[in-house]
Amino acid sequence: MTESPYSSDKMIWWAARDGWPPKGPRQVHFIICDLCNQDCHFCAYRLSGYSSNELFTKGSDLSAYGHDNPKRWIPTVRALALLDEFKAAGVEGVQFTGGGEPTVHPDHEVSFRKAVERGFKCARVSNGLRWTMSLMELAAGLSWVRVSVDAATPGTYAAIRNTKPENFHKVLKHLAYLSILIDNGKTGCVLGMGFVVTDRNWQEVYDGVRIARQHGA
Repeated sequence: MTESPYSSDKMIWWAARDGWPPKGPRQVHFIICDLCNQDCHFCAYRLSGYSSNELFTKGSDLSAYGHDNPKRWIPTVRALALLDEFKAAGVEGVQFTGGGEPTVHPDHEVSFRKAVERGFKCARVSNGLRWTMSLMELAAGLSWVRVSVDAATPGTYAAIRNTKPENFHKVLKHLAYLSILIDNGKTGCVLGMGFVVTDRNWQEVYDGVRIARQHGA
């Protein structure tokens, strides 16, 4: 049997702590935005024919903005209300993820801050391109952050994510700065760099790991 860092006994642990049956979900993946500022060729939400993009289908009314990239997000008032509902249901952790890119939501920072203020253990998955100084300062105090890069060179990054090559260096700069904030604040936030291995980037896995380490991930 192959060893794994993930425990298959998680439900037993929760039952021992809180009793059975469970009173509610412990973690929520919160997709506040379906629109993304990049277009990765492997994205499950934009991969033609894949089950995750049932509401993203090209040509549908729900996906009228571009190809499998609908311009829609949860209204801010509803997003904030949902966080209150999560708390009432006993949720302990909220992971902001996609769908789309969370920071494309016009009021993303409002939702992030509300989640922290409500006492959730918070995490974020992001491509790191639209980060501001205040957003990075907030991120340094989260439980963990993963920045999706998927390449070790600007050319591969641009080809895989359908974006400008110079964005590769911009994202790495944000990654390094967030690492400094985490270290200086001794917050304990776990910072990671995502690398989805495909037939277009597998040759760069080793260099990708080296770059991640060099930039503090």
